[in-house]
Amino acid sequence: MKEFETALMASDGPMRTFVTCTDARPPRAVVIMLMDGNGIREALRDQARRLSSVGYYVMLPDLYYRAGEQEMDRLREDWDLSRAQAMAAPLTRESVARDVEVCLAYAAADPAGPAPGPIGIMGFCMGGRLAVTTAQALGPRVAAVSSLHPGSMATRSPQSPHLWLDKITAEIYFCIPAQDPYLSRGAIARLTEAMDAQGVNYDMEILPEGTTHGFSIPGNETYSKSGAERAWERTFELFERRLGGA
Repeated sequence: MKEFETALMASDGPMRTFVTCTDARPPRAVVIMLMDGNGIREALRDQARRLSSVGYYVMLPDLYYRAGEQEMDRLREDWDLSRAQAMAAPLTRESVARDVEVCLAYAAADPAGPAPGPIGIMGFCMGGRLAVTTAQALGPRVAAVSSLHPGSMATRSPQSPHLWLDKITAEIYFCIPAQDPYLSRGAIARLTEAMDAQGVNYDMEILPEGTTHGFSIPGNETYSKSGAERAWERTFELFERRLGGA
C-alpha cells in the first residue's frame, strides 16, 4: 500500500489529510473517512488502511484544522468533551461538504487516483452524522455511506439531519449500538420515519446488548471487537455493491 499525509488548501486554511491506497492496481473508488470527535490519531489511520487494503482510495481529513494542527495521540491526558465540542462547533453540513469537495478535487487530480465516479463515505460518531449530511449536500456524487454510532441525528434543531434528506441518493448503512447516549430510541424512530418518508435507501442494524457509543474504534474504552467486525463486514458488502470491491 501507499500512504502519505498532505495539507490541502480548504476554505478556512490548510487541512491535514491522510491518504492511503493500494499501489498494486488502480483503486476502485474514492472513500472519504470522517473522523469521530476524538480527532485524527493512529487508530483512525489504521481504519483508513484497512479500507484501502481492499482496493479503495481513502482520504481521512482532519476536520479540526480550523483550530490548528492537533496530534490526538499526544493529547489524551488533556482531552475532554468540552474541548471536543468547541473544536467541532464550526463543522456544519455546509462547511464539511466544502472540505470533502476539496478532498475529491485532490483525488481527481492525482494520477494514482481512481477513474471518475461515485464515491463512498464512512464516518464514526460525529463523522457518522456528517457522512449523512454530506450525502445530502453532494447528492448523486455519493453512492454509499457507512454511518457507525452516529449521534445527534434527530434533534429539535432546524438543522437536524433528519430534516434534510431529500437530495440523498446514496445507500446508507447505519450500525447502532444497543445503548447510545447520543442517539436515543426516540431519535432512532424519528430518523427512520423521516427516511421512510423521503424514500431513502437505508439499512439500520442495532447491535446486541453490551455495545455502546464508540464501539467501532480500537483504543476506545467502549470498543467491541464483535461489534466492530460486524460493522466492517456490512461496510465492505455495501461498498462492494455500490462502488466495486477488490
